[in-house]
Amino acid sequence: MTSSDTDTEASAIDGAPLVNRPPALGGGGNGPIYLRAADYLGEQIERGALVRGQRLSAERLLSEQLGVSRITVRRALHELAGRGLIEPSTGRGWYVSAGRLGEPPNALMSFTELGRSRGLHVGARVLTSEIVAADLNHADSLAVAPGSELLHLERLRLLDGIEIAVHAVRVPLSRAPGLDRFDFAELSLYQVLRDEYQIIPARAECTVEATPADARLAGLLGIKPEFPLLTFIQRTLDQEGKPCELSRVDYRGDRYRFKATIVRPETLVEDSGAGVPHGAQPASHT
Repeated sequence: MTSSDTDTEASAIDGAPLVNRPPALGGGGNGPIYLRAADYLGEQIERGALVRGQRLSAERLLSEQLGVSRITVRRALHELAGRGLIEPSTGRGWYVSAGRLGEPPNALMSFTELGRSRGLHVGARVLTSEIVAADLNHADSLAVAPGSELLHLERLRLLDGIEIAVHAVRVPLSRAPGLDRFDFAELSLYQVLRDEYQIIPARAECTVEATPADARLAGLLGIKPEFPLLTFIQRTLDQEGKPCELSRVDYRGDRYRFKATIVRPETLVEDSGAGVPHGAQPASHT
């Protein structure tokens, strides 16, 4: 086995090897060497030579591949992390970032639809699937009698194998009898509701807030406890305006972006005076 064979094998084991021969970074180029190293690695990511979720080679191998010191490699990696292109995993090295997911403004999409619209592989691991009795709050929100049967489904949601969110829903079985028999590790809930029960989720009342991850969510999402989450509490209505789902989605705060279109009330647009009319209340961003 030659020296180059050894390097290739070690690189493949340790992480993603560099596909293209890097330029000479130690010469008299423009800018600090660590920035040139970061720019080169960033180009590899943007070109797809290094893909989402892929582990990079260890610092020692990157140092050899780029022809720079390990200190320079370390500074380059932290620069890339600052750009949002890579992220560390405690004890496991550096990974190409999955990027931030976000729904188009004011569009109600299932997680499956959203991921596929970005060309990503959508995955799920079922954490809980059980029939529970509706308590007073759930019954009121879903317009069913207290004690009615609900499907409680909780899943870990993944994109290209990367943990993105923990998604829990409650659906009244009076509207979707037998819903518990479907395998939601593979299927989209919205698609099953549409195809099997002619229930089309059409509108949602949603509250969004920042919350700290508890120990359980942190373990599932591969983060530390207290890491910021973006939490969605949602009641979904169907095409007839009837409640069909209650859900809570806890997104990793570094992997989801919420977008909204906010419209100024007509009374304020038409007001010719400066400022807000007396007694007006600010809009609630829900």
